[in-house]
Amino acid sequence: DAEEEEELALAETYAECTPSKLKIGGRHPYPVVETSSLSSVAPPAVWYDLCIPEEVVDRGQLSALQLEVVVYASQQHQVVLANGCRAGFLIGDGAGVGKGRAIAGIIYENFLRGRKRAIWVSVSTDLKVDSERDLSDIGAAEKIKVHSLKEFKYSKIPPEVNGVMFSTYSSLIGESQGSGVFDTRLAQLLHWCGSDFDGVIVFDECHKAKNLCPVGSSKPTKTGVTVLELQNRLPKARVVYASATGASEPKNMAYMTRLGIWGEGTSFRRFSDFVSAMEKRGVGAMELVAVDMKLRGMYMARQLSFSGVSFRIEDIHLGKEFIAMYNESVKLWVDARAMFQEAAQLMRDDAHLKKVTWNLFWASHQRFFKYLCIASKVPHVVSLTRQAIEDGKCVVIGLQSTGQARTLGQLEKQGGQISDFVSTAKGEFQMLIENHFPAPDRWKMPPGTEPLVGDATTQPLSSPSTGACKHQSARARRAAKKRHRDASSNDSSEVEMKIEPESDLEPSLSSSVPEDSEGQLVIDLDAEDDLQSLRDNLNLVGPCPSDNIKSRGKRTKLKAKNKTKPQKSVKNGAVPQPSPSASNGTGRRRSARQAQKTLKRYREALSDDNSEVKMKSEPESDFEPPVSSATAKDSEGSLVIELDSEDDLKPLGPRASLNSSIKLRGKSSKLKSKNKRHRKVPMRDGADLTEDEKKAAAMKQTLLERLERLGEKLPPNTLDQLIDELGGPNCVAEMTGRRGRVVSTAKGTVQYEPRTEVDVPLKTLNLTEKQRFMDGEKRIAIISEAASLGISLHSDRRAKNQARRVHLTLELPWSADRAVQQFGRTHRSNQVNAPEYVFLISDLAGERRFASIVAKRLESLGALTHGDRRAGESRDLSRFNIDNRYGNEALQTMMSDLMEVETSPLIPPPKDWEGDFFADSRKALVGVGLVNENELTKVQVLDKDYTNMSQFLNRILGIPVELQNAMFKYFTDTLDAIVSEAKRAGHYDLGILDLGTSGDNVRREEGRTFVRSLATGTAKTELHTVGVERGLAFDASQKLWKELLGTDDGYYLSSKARNGKRAAVLAVCDGAPCSKGEDPLVRLYKPHTGLQVQHQSLTWLKSKFRKVTPDEVEPHWKEQYESSESTCSHVYWLGSCRTKTCEVGLRRRKYHVLSGSVLAIWAKVESVLSTFSKLQVVRFKTEDSLRIVGTIIPRKCVASLINVLSQGAEETHLETFSELGSSISASASNKLPQE
Repeated sequence: DAEEEEELALAETYAECTPSKLKIGGRHPYPVVETSSLSSVAPPAVWYDLCIPEEVVDRGQLSALQLEVVVYASQQHQVVLANGCRAGFLIGDGAGVGKGRAIAGIIYENFLRGRKRAIWVSVSTDLKVDSERDLSDIGAAEKIKVHSLKEFKYSKIPPEVNGVMFSTYSSLIGESQGSGVFDTRLAQLLHWCGSDFDGVIVFDECHKAKNLCPVGSSKPTKTGVTVLELQNRLPKARVVYASATGASEPKNMAYMTRLGIWGEGTSFRRFSDFVSAMEKRGVGAMELVAVDMKLRGMYMARQLSFSGVSFRIEDIHLGKEFIAMYNESVKLWVDARAMFQEAAQLMRDDAHLKKVTWNLFWASHQRFFKYLCIASKVPHVVSLTRQAIEDGKCVVIGLQSTGQARTLGQLEKQGGQISDFVSTAKGEFQMLIENHFPAPDRWKMPPGTEPLVGDATTQPLSSPSTGACKHQSARARRAAKKRHRDASSNDSSEVEMKIEPESDLEPSLSSSVPEDSEGQLVIDLDAEDDLQSLRDNLNLVGPCPSDNIKSRGKRTKLKAKNKTKPQKSVKNGAVPQPSPSASNGTGRRRSARQAQKTLKRYREALSDDNSEVKMKSEPESDFEPPVSSATAKDSEGSLVIELDSEDDLKPLGPRASLNSSIKLRGKSSKLKSKNKRHRKVPMRDGADLTEDEKKAAAMKQTLLERLERLGEKLPPNTLDQLIDELGGPNCVAEMTGRRGRVVSTAKGTVQYEPRTEVDVPLKTLNLTEKQRFMDGEKRIAIISEAASLGISLHSDRRAKNQARRVHLTLELPWSADRAVQQFGRTHRSNQVNAPEYVFLISDLAGERRFASIVAKRLESLGALTHGDRRAGESRDLSRFNIDNRYGNEALQTMMSDLMEVETSPLIPPPKDWEGDFFADSRKALVGVGLVNENELTKVQVLDKDYTNMSQFLNRILGIPVELQNAMFKYFTDTLDAIVSEAKRAGHYDLGILDLGTSGDNVRREEGRTFVRSLATGTAKTELHTVGVERGLAFDASQKLWKELLGTDDGYYLSSKARNGKRAAVLAVCDGAPCSKGEDPLVRLYKPHTGLQVQHQSLTWLKSKFRKVTPDEVEPHWKEQYESSESTCSHVYWLGSCRTKTCEVGLRRRKYHVLSGSVLAIWAKVESVLSTFSKLQVVRFKTEDSLRIVGTIIPRKCVASLINVLSQGAEETHLETFSELGSSISASASNKLPQE
């Protein structure tokens, strides 16, 4: 009902936070705030008595805010859910509030009550030191010892071991390779706890388990499943979830089963019902989840005040040379696309292989242009950094990827010798051409490895009908069925292998590779979350590379004498197959082949993941060894290939040999092979190639030559360039996951050098660099994702370096989880200066894609994690949020207009474009695959996925800069037009709104309370009827008028009179001044309804009204204000009204607001509101200072809702309020009589 929204104003985002029910504890050392929607509701009454000694409180070792968490968590742990499990608690506090110390307090409280054992799961072994510090800070360290789970063998933990068992998520999913008592760490932990365990289990940084309920056809991660199983096996345990980003989206809450929001005794039978209900209602419903959880006493979410923190977006303008280089790159990619297409026809690739090739092509295309986008910012970053240093500040630069994979690839090709900084972009493109261009030598691989599509189920196009082949096909079918069974019965087929990288910062095991028997092939793969996320993004056909690996629990050992013969040549797109003798060989050789295929498919998938759905930056997970280091060998002299992280998992180049010392980063993975050197796939003589194959090979060579020429202009590795231009490693503290870097020497040359230092172990290298920064030895820090957990870089009062931090975000993280972690590094408690955040966004149109995704994630994160979607730390980025329903509508409209489907486009083509803008755009869209053109007829049609926003924003990167910007401008103009129309119609979703512009004009008239018993306690739902004074008296409007500055701001009177009266308004231009040619929007204040939700254009205003002086408008304003107290708009303007009780236009309006525990009766509310798509959440403060947040219920639904809520309620109360504030109460009880 649009009329009911006339008096809704945007709510302020934050409110000062102090415990409302707890009266003990001192102030927090830094101001803490809570989203104003959460601050509008109070948690339940406190009835729990703390055991923590009074001196801990008196000394301020736990602040009042931290004690509040300890009390409510302990109180919630007394509740048992309907399924028999103990209820849990979610700590959603942001970085710096002190989650760790609050967790230590919970553990200490339980220890004092006789529960001597606890489990603390976190993301890194480095955080074990933090947990010990937190316990020490509250005086509990001597009583409670912290043990690391990985320090115990897979046997029974001695019964005398009490205290905290600290484990990482990687260790928690660990599986034994030996003959220990337990196969898994989980089984070992469960035995230590015992079945009746009722101690504390803390899931710290619990978003690590978020992919338990992944999207689409992907499978849950091993971490998510293990976290869930640990809870299920210990139903009496006191579970605490802790993470500032733990509930970024409803689907990521699947592992939080102890909150009691879904399941037995709730409105949602299954978790999927909860997710679908939330997603149906959008952000409005998500905002209610956090509010409801706080009301029930199961959730706290506070964060440090942002007073003093500044946010700004820096737009980077590109130079002529960069634009020329970019456009040349675009030309080469467009030509490469055509050559790939032609070569695939010449090589007679089948549809399956073409699909794989194009997935790899577009993923590489996106990464290439992402590298260029980042490189465009380096000069600006250097300039900003130098200026900040001159101003006495310190600089922290945030990156997501280091580009180490491509650097190592170039080093490998050049034998470890380089003459200049390596171009990451060139390496990306070169790898695509060398390994995936459709040509006879497309698969130059190490021996025994087969191409990506070389699965047992894929047959050559012209395979002979031999008995051996038939036998192999049947075996392949049986294997496929087994894989399907394994996959359906297990959580995730890629994570059955055990390795325990306890930290993203741990070194690989190259120096101490276990010596297995001669010729044994051992593959250990971990990092299941990273791999799973990649699988989610892959659109590759066929089974996941891991499907060949044995499922369910046992550590995988794949052993073989590696005697696979060289593969036969590839012809006409046929996939190389093992010889019949090989296929009928021993089981051990077959296992080796499967292992090699698995490894190969991992390399391909991880190096060339199709990131068209989500842009996954390269994680810098583990340190990398220098290429120049000696090759690790076992006792038998076998080659050891270390796999340390997906960033560097890639097919080996043709020149790889034993002496290249290949390092393929992965997570603690080992591959031993007895081969003395890598053998290439045999190449046939030129005479054996067909004409088509020769032509394809020539095209490949041409493409490589053109890339070589372009490569001279492509920018170098961003991280190496930044360090070099900012003074080198002696001036810059690098906290990333790489082991080596390319640096300038005193002689003016460059060389690759390891990051290792004398007396500084690799494991502590980042912590050492951090300390140098905090001590002021280095004024500049560069952090990657590997360093963004557990490292604090704020201007700590205890640190020597207390200068203000300038945090430059050079590369926006793709997910809100990662963004919050990075931003929280420089903004924490006990800081002298609040940080300054700078987001660098180049004016390359396509880069808005990355800003868009982060804005969308942070908007959603703020909504669910903190109860208000505008709470995300970088809310300034919301103006780049184009990946929403308005953006999708704009994209569909724009593409139709560009194709000239409609005779009159919504937005005319730009007047300053030389040429035919629509025709030029269509040609460019053909070049990036968004428009398909028939080769013969030249007829153009839109691609089937043309409305896919992510795909559009990825592909637009591959269009020349000028046209790219013009197209993006056309898109945003279309979007602005659609959003403006939604605002005019009053349908634009503004988030939580304030009802009433000040607290003294909202009066309660009636209140109905419905009481129900839930597993988590008593749930009260309230339906309020409130009267709102909406008008704006003339004197009040005068105060607003005096502050106006714009030439078009001011009082207006309608040009025409109706019923002898003229309408008076006060107009205020909306936001920043508009550029020429644009029609600005204005907000209007009216005498009877105050500030209007709907925007109007300035053109519309001037066509209906004329600007007047305050003296001229005063009598008209006062007349309408006074008459609107009792006269509806119809009587005022028309002289009569058909409805006696009409409220349209009245200064005082009635609203019906449903508040309290709404989730408990969600299904009932849905049944009444099913015809209303919008869920408007409002907040108001009444005359008697009662603060309420809830959902507006349309007038026509009120009677039905009262009826529905009364059914099943144990108690109902009706309270009416007179104008004097007194109340009259009536109660009813539906409780059954006690026998």
